[in-house]
Amino acid sequence: MVLLFFYPHSIWLPSLLGSPANVCNADFQVSLRVGPNQRFPVITTLPNGTPLQLIRRQFNQLGQEWSLVNAGGAEGFIPSGHVCS
Repeated sequence: MVLLFFYPHSIWLPSLLGSPANVCNADFQVSLRVGPNQRFPVITTLPNGTPLQLIRRQFNQLGQEWSLVNAGGAEGFIPSGHVCS
């Protein structure tokens, strides 16, 4: 028996909208990307501790959770494991 799981493209968590956060758990700079996948182009890189405004979290087609954030006016996606409040 094979079980297949479907991850919707976007899961909205309204209570998190606009929440202040920062980049964390990074031994390196985190890439802020145009879309929620490592194949999307990099907008800029963010060092540990960079202040963020969390816009939403979502799962991509691979089931990976990414966060849409605003970092000093630059809006893009980073892996959710690098977002701490």
